[in-house]
Amino acid sequence: MADRIQFLFMYFPIFLLSLTIHEFCHGFVAYKKGDPTAKFMGRLTLNPLPHIDPIGTVVFPIFSILFGGIYFAWAKPVPVNPAHFKHRVSDMFWVALAGPASNFALAFFSAWIYGMTVQYGHRWMDATMVQIVIDLSRMSLYLNLALCFFNLIPLAPLDGSKIIGRLLPDSLRSSIEQINPMVGSMILLALFVSGILRYIAIPIYIAAHFLERLFMW
Repeated sequence: MADRIQFLFMYFPIFLLSLTIHEFCHGFVAYKKGDPTAKFMGRLTLNPLPHIDPIGTVVFPIFSILFGGIYFAWAKPVPVNPAHFKHRVSDMFWVALAGPASNFALAFFSAWIYGMTVQYGHRWMDATMVQIVIDLSRMSLYLNLALCFFNLIPLAPLDGSKIIGRLLPDSLRSSIEQINPMVGSMILLALFVSGILRYIAIPIYIAAHFLERLFMW
């Protein structure tokens, strides 16, 4: 249990920051596209508190870490009103893409920190601090890649349901958009329980390995 508590104190701040930036980027791009809803509702902020869902952001992930179980978490979705967009389909595509893209950018930055620390960290830090930075940067790398790839799954309420809509004919896009988020959430939970969703680890590990090696020159 002591190891899990230590892991929680390392993992949770990174997790919370990553979710906050993810949601902020949704709101920021929506604002730039003409929708002020997130700004008016106080969600266009890097303060994590407005983005926290008590169950999905706190209870569920903490319980999963401490007692084992399915790692399943979420934040409060940033409110978006497509009626404010000039080009509804394309603007919604960019708003949806902003979240996963922000996580990939964080993963890229984390890989850079990892590579620089492995190669040069001993020059200005002691061995203990070097190991801490390496552990945190790798944790951030894998976590943000997981958030990125998971949110690209084309099921509501995930971002992928809106991203893929931009690439589909109108009839198929309408069918995907009409899937009730609650139904999509139940499908996702079923995929978790069945173990099928574990295959998302394949692109995560491939991307993480590539990014780790990218900065190891």
